[in-house]
Amino acid sequence: MTAGRPPRLAEWLLRRTLPRGVRGESILGDLVEGWRDAGETSAASRAFWRHALSLTARYAFRRERGNTLDPAGNRSHRMFLDNFWNDLRYAIRSYAKAPSFTLTTNPGSAGSRYGDLVQEQLSQAGFSVRVAPEEEAKQINDAIAGQFQAIQWRNHPGEDPDTQYTWWHTGSPVNFGRIDDPEIDRQLDAGRAEGDPAARTKIYEDLNREFATKVWNVWVSFAPWAVAEAPEVHDILGPDLPDGSQPSGSLSTAHSLLGLWIAS
Repeated sequence: MTAGRPPRLAEWLLRRTLPRGVRGESILGDLVEGWRDAGETSAASRAFWRHALSLTARYAFRRERGNTLDPAGNRSHRMFLDNFWNDLRYAIRSYAKAPSFTLTTNPGSAGSRYGDLVQEQLSQAGFSVRVAPEEEAKQINDAIAGQFQAIQWRNHPGEDPDTQYTWWHTGSPVNFGRIDDPEIDRQLDAGRAEGDPAARTKIYEDLNREFATKVWNVWVSFAPWAVAEAPEVHDILGPDLPDGSQPSGSLSTAHSLLGLWIAS
């Protein structure tokens, strides 16, 4: 396959099979445009091949059936129009069966492996995915500006569920998915104002169900983090908090070195 062109053999099959003139060129043009919009990837080429084989088989069958005479022994103009509209509807349905989008990923080997995996899995489901690696600074700017279709984003390390308020509440500048859900807003506000632990648990469980129902985000992986410790190093996570509770064990935003000490 040369740059800027869909698979040559598939294109040749379509040109040999599609009706000549404006009708065939229009269908072929739409398929080529869809292939380019999908990023000219291998997944887009497989989708182009799928449509080419489907349309080739259908038009070959139509061509034979179109030679059928009407009851008076004449070729039917009405039959030609029926075939035309049926073929056009079929072409539109075939084209619509392969939705496409661009996935923005992190640079480097990990982001590349993630993008390749998503592209491979979604192509099996009929999606055409273009993977676009971006440097972290540009990716953050694009996320804030909403200039993406789908984006790989590592976030949500846990802790108190109120920490999700800025990420999910309507109007927040870091609500990257542009979530606009009155029920989620209500539950976030209620959880922030509620002081009873059992009631807060119920609120955030309901929020979780609402989030899953609407599928605002798709969770694809998690990253286990750890700190290697020598036997003589103590209190890596810091001393107890003023209320006597243990310090957080999360490492996603680093950890305090306030209580660190080494046994001599």
